[in-house]
Parts: sequence; structure tokens; C-alpha cells
Amino acid sequence: APLAVVYVFPDVEKLAHLYAIGVVGAITINLSATAATAKPDIRGYERWGLSALAVLMLAIWITIAVTKLEALAFAVIVLALGLVARWAVQHRSELAERLPKPLRKALTPVTEELPEPEAAPAPATGEQPLSVAYYEPRGIVMVAARGGNPKLLQFAVEEARNRQAELRVLFVRQLAVLPMGPEENSFDASNDPEARALFEETDRIAREASVPWRPVYTASDDVAAMIADTASTHGADVLILGTSQRGPLWKAMKGDVIQEVGKYLPENIRLVIHA
Repeated sequence: APLAVVYVFPDVEKLAHLYAIGVVGAITINLSATAATAKPDIRGYERWGLSALAVLMLAIWITIAVTKLEALAFAVIVLALGLVARWAVQHRSELAERLPKPLRKALTPVTEELPEPEAAPAPATGEQPLSVAYYEPRGIVMVAARGGNPKLLQFAVEEARNRQAELRVLFVRQLAVLPMGPEENSFDASNDPEARALFEETDRIAREASVPWRPVYTASDDVAAMIADTASTHGADVLILGTSQRGPLWKAMKGDVIQEVGKYLPENIRLVIHA
């Protein structure tokens, strides 16, 4: 598609017009949507300021559309193709019935689900039944882990057993960009091999120690904030973190997770660092 656009519009100035109408339109939508949001953390004067900027950007967009007809045509074509593709995907079953058999088979959605391994628990983002009710839990110990770190998991299991608490193992899948729309809440540990391996290893260690536990799976672009928020939401008494194995360059660019968690974590939750 980019090659085709450059072929049709070889002039750099015309390409700039196409770029401008898209960027200005995106900024206009972003500003207006933020100004109209129902979130209470946006003050009244901020809403008025965002609304004024949105009106200004809308005026600029209309000016580009009126004076640069090729840019308007480009924006309309891209939008139309996107909406048509979206409609075709949502109605692919009805469309497939009108196609020849080879194409029909390719477009028909697959509904058969793959069987889950017997040894794996049933992790998900919400509350799950306790794996094994060995004792009546008198608190919650949460550990945030990535990968099957046996020492960290063993320490968390022992801490939960000593406190007669329930262990909750948190896995946060870090995303560079959060998806929007129907895919936003579609994350599941059954589709994440690393998370499944972690939960399987936890299940083995917890069963050997007779400690009840639950898996917790989430996805976020801010791991530290998600860890602190999840621990607070689940009412954890203790949050256990392992020392970071990232290099100094990664920490300089992304920040240290332990320090960030300590910044967000409520005071009533005890933070334990396992080295």
C-alpha cells in the first residue's frame, strides 16, 4: 500500500498533504474524545482547553480537505477500505456461503478449541477457584514473576505457608502498545506459553508444600503500575518481587520495576524483595 501511494503521488508536496490530513484528523479525534470523557480526573478548565484545541484542529482539517482535494479523496478511500474490510471480517460466514468451496473453507472461522493440558491450571485474569484447599487462608501473599524461577516461587510458597495465607501468582505480559476495541480484554494465559509454564511450575511447587494458590494474568504497557494496582485490588498483605535481571541500559531506558512498584504500592502492603 505505501508503494502504491508513492507511485500515484510521486510529488513530495502532495505526499505531505496526505500525511497532514491524517495526522490532523487523528489529533482532532484524540482531543475531542479526551475532552468528552467521563473520567473525573480531568478538571473543568482542562476540558475547555482540550475542546478549544479540538475545534481549532477541526477547522484546520476542514481547510486541508477543502483546499487539497487529493488529500480528502485519499482519506475517504482509506477510511472506506478500512470499514469495508471490518464489515467483511464480521460477516465472513455469510460471505463464505456465496463463494466456491476452496475460498469458502479459507474464510470460514475455526470454532474447534484445542484441548488444554491436564497438568495445567485454568489461569485467567479474574478470580479463580483455589487449586487445592489445604487450609483456610488467613491472608493473601502475591508474587509477581516472569518465567519459571524456582527459587522465587519456592520462597513465595514458603512465605504463604508460614503465614497460612493464600498464594496468588501474578504474571504481567508487557506490551509496547495496548490494543483497543474488542481485543482489549482478550488476553488469556492459555495463549501465553511463558505464563502457562510459570503456572504449571507454581502448581507443582504449591502442591508439594500443600499451599492453596490462584493464578492472575494481566497485560499492560506499564508493568510496575499494573503490579501495584493488582496487588491493591486483590487485597494482598505481602507483595514479593524478584531482583531484576535486566541490564543497566534497559533500566536506564525503561526504569527499575522495583523502584516504580514501591512508588505506586499502598503503605498497607508489605513489599518483600527476594534476591
